[in-house]
Amino acid sequence: DELEARMHKLVAEQKARVEAASGSAAACEDLCSLATSICGVREKLCAIADEHPGDESYQALCREAKQECQAAQNDCVRCVERHATAGAHSESAGGQ
Repeated sequence: DELEARMHKLVAEQKARVEAASGSAAACEDLCSLATSICGVREKLCAIADEHPGDESYQALCREAKQECQAAQNDCVRCVERHATAGAHSESAGGQ
């Protein structure tokens, strides 16, 4: 229950930061750090699920955690790529 609550809290924070990250490259660092935390919780939840292979509630939590980890990692990558692209555009525009 504690890990599930932690994951939901981290996911909510991640979603809030995705909105804020559009304005700053430093916000991407926070997003990526949260993604790492979410994936860490996923590892723990799935390890517990592995200890209870017949318990569907644990298996469902593991599946949810995997999805949230993947989504958080995707948000991190998109943020970094968006700022890398924006930086490349501003450098080329500044040189003209």
